[in-house]
Amino acid sequence: LLDLTMPGGIGGEMTLDELAKLDPSVKAIALTGRTDSDDISALNRRGFISVLQKPFDVAALRSVVEQAADSRRAQKS
Repeated sequence: LLDLTMPGGIGGEMTLDELAKLDPSVKAIALTGRTDSDDISALNRRGFISVLQKPFDVAALRSVVEQAADSRRAQKS
């Protein structure tokens, strides 16, 4: 789970770039307040497997984490 905007630190996109250098199969979920569908599509193209828009509830968080886990299991099969 990577927040795209981190005041005083690197954001989620840069973090994903660095993680991908260590493990090209890394799975990441973007946390964002962005709502524009073009922005969301760009995040998916960048390598985020899902985007969770803020504010979110526990059910939405659970859903994207389960999707990520299922994706990881499918990749290993």
